[in-house]
Amino acid sequence: PKQKTPFTPKELKEIAEACKGRNDDIRHIVAILSDTASRIAEIVGLRREDVFLDHTVPHIFIRQHLERGRTLKNDRNSTRRVPLVGMALWGAQEALWS
Repeated sequence: PKQKTPFTPKELKEIAEACKGRNDDIRHIVAILSDTASRIAEIVGLRREDVFLDHTVPHIFIRQHLERGRTLKNDRNSTRRVPLVGMALWGAQEALWS
């Protein structure tokens, strides 16, 4: 299998600038992905009630929503609270306030 290489700091800065420049739903998702190391399905599957911006440490709660057909790859290890910092915080704020 082809080995994945991480983005360089320069590439991450360019991605962040592009996200802020476009400032739409897709860029909010990319921003959250860039600073949480979460899976795309975990971020796309978030609900408003999974985002906690008013806590001492802003975070997202990645969990199943079985009533909506939302499962996680491995529920026992995948359910978690992920702090929002940097671009992830910006993306979550913009997603909720726009």
